[in-house]
Amino acid sequence: MLRIEWCGNHFRLLPERAALWEERSIFLIADPHFGKEDSFRANGIAIPAGGLKQDLDRLGKVIHRERPSGLMILGDFFHTKKSQSDETLSLLRGWRNDFGHIDITLLRGNHDIHSGCPPKDLGIVDAGDSLEIGSFQLRHEATPDEKIPTICGHIHPVVKLIDPTGVKMRLPCFWQSSNRLVLPSFGGFTGGFETSPVGNDRVYVIGEGEVIEIL
Repeated sequence: MLRIEWCGNHFRLLPERAALWEERSIFLIADPHFGKEDSFRANGIAIPAGGLKQDLDRLGKVIHRERPSGLMILGDFFHTKKSQSDETLSLLRGWRNDFGHIDITLLRGNHDIHSGCPPKDLGIVDAGDSLEIGSFQLRHEATPDEKIPTICGHIHPVVKLIDPTGVKMRLPCFWQSSNRLVLPSFGGFTGGFETSPVGNDRVYVIGEGEVIEIL
């Protein structure tokens, strides 16, 4: 866990690919792409099962540990419409039964347009494309002219590193600029976009169960 101060607020950046906004006790994740494996299998691509359960277990453990009052999902809940398989929905409903006490809000992402909204019995509030809380804007995809500090996802930021033995690694990261905090993709079965930091940008890389600032 790495604690940062940004725009007068404090955020815990967690190795579980999530952030906790301390002043609001809100847990933030982006791009879970739940059911992506089912979507691939529906198109004839052999993908091992178990990824969704691992993601939900990870989410459950960090909620138990941090005890937030709410969960904000910054877009791309499902990967495609085919992700809403019986197996995926059963696992999500079972998880929701265990965490019915927490308020969950979804900000729509580009995949949500085609994959459809989560079933109503999951009790997830649809907040539309963006939501302002205090002096911050929460949305899926950043815009080039944000008027207020924005917390978002969409690009699945990663950073490429080379260890002392010459092995190349692509690791998920949080990418912070003066007016924007981009979260890593929460889903374990997602790709990534290599960051291109400029100026005073800061990059916090996730690796070996911790978050480390490298820029």
